[in-house]
Amino acid sequence: MVQSSGNASDFRAIQYDSQKHLSVIFKWQGSIWPQVLPYCIVNVIVLYLKSWYLDPIWEEHGIVVTKYSHTMSVFIVSFFVISRSSMTLKVYNSAQTNLGTMLSNTRTLVSCAAIDTKVDQSISAKEWRNEVAYYSCLLLKICITVITKERLPWELPELSGKIKQQLMEQNSYTGDTRQLCDHLRTKWVEAHRTPSTMSYFLRILLMDEDKRVSEKILNPSTIARCNGLTDALMHGYHAQFRLAMLGFAPFPIIQMARTMMFAWVFTLPFCMQSDPSSLCAHAVIVFFLTYSFIGLETISCQLEDPFDGEDECDLDALGMAEFILEDVYNIIDIVDGPEWAKKVRMKMSEKKSDEGPVEKTPLLDA
Repeated sequence: MVQSSGNASDFRAIQYDSQKHLSVIFKWQGSIWPQVLPYCIVNVIVLYLKSWYLDPIWEEHGIVVTKYSHTMSVFIVSFFVISRSSMTLKVYNSAQTNLGTMLSNTRTLVSCAAIDTKVDQSISAKEWRNEVAYYSCLLLKICITVITKERLPWELPELSGKIKQQLMEQNSYTGDTRQLCDHLRTKWVEAHRTPSTMSYFLRILLMDEDKRVSEKILNPSTIARCNGLTDALMHGYHAQFRLAMLGFAPFPIIQMARTMMFAWVFTLPFCMQSDPSSLCAHAVIVFFLTYSFIGLETISCQLEDPFDGEDECDLDALGMAEFILEDVYNIIDIVDGPEWAKKVRMKMSEKKSDEGPVEKTPLLDA
């Protein structure tokens, strides 16, 4: 098997033991405390300033602020906050499913093509399996690159040779297909089209007219199965593409939910005047209510895009993709030997290409 050098690594994920309650409560890594704590402190400070300066003035003029407006509106605010949290949690779960679909079908696609044709040990058959593995790895890497917005897909260092030229020609950002577009596309909109283009070239390779694998071995059922796995892989990508491009909720709902939540939370110190409890008790109530509502909103913002890489709880899509690529190398190693596995691995290495920078056509950069 191909050996890789470097330090041992694991997927980027927050590890915790759900049985240790205190450890979970006071764990700082991955916590929302850094984002929420300033809001809690500010709201408590507002409460004390109001109690020291405004309350005497209001009592002198007979001004009383009751808590009934907050008591009645809390149901509406809670509905918006919980609905928003539920929607974003659904988005997060869908993102996990979509990522898992892309990863598992890449591995299964290569294993199907390689193992079903392993009887043919001719050089041409080995080259075909090597290209199928390389194209499948490229398709996965391009999909992950697009959904994480790490870089533009045609700038990937893993791209080389004929497939790089084909991908650069078949998009309106670096190629001549702009004349086929009805509108001027931004580079990231065009980038989302690249995985589909790559899947076309993979399907063409599977139906290679050169017939490098014996027809008795590469039968229609194998081709149909490989195409079905490619369909499943692209289904995972397109499902995530739909979430990224269309959003998970209409903007007016998000706007209304956030407006109501912030208005309710930051007027909370002013409605504590009619409550007979002590000022310290008011401070505790304000602190934890602020933590609850602002915390849920913060979590919702983080879960909207679990691939942006800005939060500790984001999905480590690139790390998991690298794990699947190693499985692909292992499959080729089992079927064709370590030398052919090394060839795929070298093609997927992140060495910078010597072909120079990509010349870009004048399209929108937004």
